[in-house]
Amino acid sequence: MGLTPEAARLIYNDGKKIRDGIMDNYGEEFDSEFLECSLEAYLVQRVTEVCDDVLAAGD
Repeated sequence: MGLTPEAARLIYNDGKKIRDGIMDNYGEEFDSEFLECSLEAYLVQRVTEVCDDVLAAGD
């Protein structure tokens, strides 16, 4: 089972919010190693939440 268009859009929107927030707050002067770890952890958490929502909606 793949992601629904709605789930994919939620993930895309979250990623855009993160990117926009980082650029607004830090511009080019942020610690990319810290960002990578934080972003990876967030994305894993968010994808899990969205997938759980998609699966629950299918029940």
